[in-house]
Amino acid sequence: MLFFAVISVFIISNAIRITVFARRREVNIMKFVGATDWFIRLPFMVEGVIIGITGAIISVLIVSGAYNYFLSTTGALTETTIRLFKTPQVIKVLITYIASGGVVLGALGSTLSLRKHLYV
Repeated sequence: MLFFAVISVFIISNAIRITVFARRREVNIMKFVGATDWFIRLPFMVEGVIIGITGAIISVLIVSGAYNYFLSTTGALTETTIRLFKTPQVIKVLITYIASGGVVLGALGSTLSLRKHLYV
């Protein structure tokens, strides 16, 4: 999991770096007219969080589909030997933890990228 978290931060950081590079003229103009550091950084932070949430939603859909398939294929076995949670219960937990993890990783990736590549 730690490996995938590091890879996610790296990918988000690179996406934000590309965005900063594409908008460098606008950033320079905003600096010249007196925009504060947070006014310049906030849109990039929001973009990183949106990337993290999008990745979290995709992963929740994939994991919940795989779990639902697992439940349907092992239905007779689980009724007699093992009691598994129903899919809606699992999805609630997945959304809570994976979405919050996506927000944190998105914010961390954009913060690292902005610190390194946006000289404000």
